Amino acid sequence: MRIVSNHEGFIGQALPLARSIGRKAHKDFSSAIFASSVSGVRSSTPGQPFDADVRLKRLAEERLERITRAGSAYDLYVAMRDHAAHDIERQLAGGRRMDEEDADA
Repeated sequence: MRIVSNHEGFIGQALPLARSIGRKAHKDFSSAIFASSVSGVRSSTPGQPFDADVRLKRLAEERLERITRAGSAYDLYVAMRDHAAHDIERQLAGGRRMDEEDADA
């Protein structure tokens, strides 16, 4: 996630350049940024979302508020937000299942 949070200007300049090269270049570059933002070791309390996912979702939402849908980074930030939201919900659902199992025991 560091590349996204620390290099917003670079991403903002590089994505339009990649788009000007072609659709595949833009997709490949966006995919690389996405992969770097969601990969890595994560840890949290069981049943609680990973801090990295919460931060990524918040960062993506903040960036989406400042750019237009036509912007070259829009789809990237939507994908990051949605991925983080899905992972947060998955962790919370796991916590609910653990609570139910404890209640049944």
